[in-house]
Amino acid sequence: MALIAAVIAVSGCSPSGFSARRIADRNTKARGGVKAWRAVKTMSMTGKLDVGVPRDPVRQAESYQARYTSGPGRKPVGLPNARADKPLQLPFVMELARPRKSRFEIQFQGKAAVQVYDGERGWKLRPFLGRTEVEPYSDDELLSASQQDQLDGLLIDYAEKGSRLELAATEKVEGREADKVKVTLSSGQVRNVWVDKASGLEVKLDGTRRLDGKPHAVSTFFRDYRKVDGLMIPHLIETVVDGVRGSEKILIEMVVLNPPLADARFEPPSTPAVHAATVLPMEPSPGSGAADPPPAPTEDQGKLKHATRSTATYKIPLVSLVREDGKTVSLPEEIDDGKPVVLTFIFTSCATICPVMSSLFSQLQDRLGTDRSRVHMASISIDPERDRPERLAEYAKRYHAGPQWHYYTGTVQASLAVQRAFDTYRGDKMNHTPVTFVRARPGSPWLRIDGYATPDELAGEVRPMLAAR
Repeated sequence: MALIAAVIAVSGCSPSGFSARRIADRNTKARGGVKAWRAVKTMSMTGKLDVGVPRDPVRQAESYQARYTSGPGRKPVGLPNARADKPLQLPFVMELARPRKSRFEIQFQGKAAVQVYDGERGWKLRPFLGRTEVEPYSDDELLSASQQDQLDGLLIDYAEKGSRLELAATEKVEGREADKVKVTLSSGQVRNVWVDKASGLEVKLDGTRRLDGKPHAVSTFFRDYRKVDGLMIPHLIETVVDGVRGSEKILIEMVVLNPPLADARFEPPSTPAVHAATVLPMEPSPGSGAADPPPAPTEDQGKLKHATRSTATYKIPLVSLVREDGKTVSLPEEIDDGKPVVLTFIFTSCATICPVMSSLFSQLQDRLGTDRSRVHMASISIDPERDRPERLAEYAKRYHAGPQWHYYTGTVQASLAVQRAFDTYRGDKMNHTPVTFVRARPGSPWLRIDGYATPDELAGEVRPMLAAR
């Protein structure tokens, strides 16, 4: 019988012609290799959560209100601005840390919905449902969270994780041949993952989700794989729940590997994270130096991987700001010290763009090595009323800011003047966009990067400036 089994395996008469172990090995190689993945301890992803087209926004709003307006801490809610002909997309940030920590935040109309799992316990904050209190995960939610694969997936390092693999079948997934691998986790839970025969990449994963007290089969599809620092990561993830109309899509715009994530990120969310957006005044203050609109940028060398480059001349307003160390400085004197400047705008309570931008800056200073001392890095708050120097100092520590990297706050008028000077003011801090400014020396044009430039791309802009000095 052993000889017959061996002949069958060699002749390709098994379901896929590969053993489950060989499939896992091929998948690991296709995704970048086990050594590279073991080096990834944390990961952050930002993008848009596509929750689909509302079938009838008026009726949905009425349904939500009828369901969630009673009880303490609740108020009428709905789907403001929902349109029946337009998909609803919400910005999100997902943060992962080994072994099974996760944090997922969605921003909508100045509020943040948060789900946190520390590997054993979970919490949720759901202001969209009129709930302003932090709630613990239910038993079903804890079970679902415990079933989530680690940040590198089910097949990479499966033996180290205590999982067992079994080749189940060969099936077609979205028209392509795929090997279905049964994965028995160390907990005894069973998952199935489908691996594309041509690419070796995962294309589908099964699971369960309890809705209305009943289990529903879940299928997750992985598409649009892109290389991030040598690792293949899907940038489109679609989830389909059996018996539920439509699907949920996660459109990933930026992936950052090994960002500094404090343990506090995976603790129960604080209710102050849910706050109304502060709308700043539209009129420039007298004498701010920012009354004239900045010149329009010109396209320069097209697009980067996740961003667009342009150049423009910006006049730095004559304002005083306060650094994170409490020192009041003149902004023009501060950044006109002859060094190349890398500048961005953030606010510390931001849960989407700002953590990514700060992580990118943190990795930029790592890429520059000892040359970082020859560069001036600046993060200017657009929420000066909240971001006092001590708060900025704590934020800077979180991202391991070196002595060349300062955070700035000040008066509302001063913050507005700087935002307008660099054409980043959007009337509401919740409408801000990711943008980085790089300048070689005083008097030279600014390079404007709209979007998320990678740390290597930023370093690639800075190094020639240092070499030319």
